[in-house]
Amino acid sequence: RLLKANSIAVQDCPLSPAALANLLDLLDKERVTGKQAKEILDEAFASGEMPETIVAKKGIKPPISDQGTLERIIEEVIANNPKAANDYRGGNVNTLQWLVGRVMKQTRGQAKADIVQTLLKKKLDETQA
Repeated sequence: RLLKANSIAVQDCPLSPAALANLLDLLDKERVTGKQAKEILDEAFASGEMPETIVAKKGIKPPISDQGTLERIIEEVIANNPKAANDYRGGNVNTLQWLVGRVMKQTRGQAKADIVQTLLKKKLDETQA
């Protein structure tokens, strides 16, 4: 995507294989989210810096993986958006994605969306019964 957008041939890519491997390692070890990785890739492409250096320089924190923390945030989002929660419980499954978006906004993108969706669905289904 970046090569095409900047009309650069693959052999002229400003990112070294080591930089790409470093970024993949950060993703694999779950030190960054996919969204963060895209932003880091853009910056590394422009600056030539190693992704690890960009993470340290920007103070990028690892994704929130503590289930208790996520559940607390999810409960807040449900409490603050009762209409959306009730719409989901009433069969409008599209509102689940909207609620996931509210959780992601509250965590400033620090949570993994797939985990948020699973926990949110579980919480909404529990409170429906």
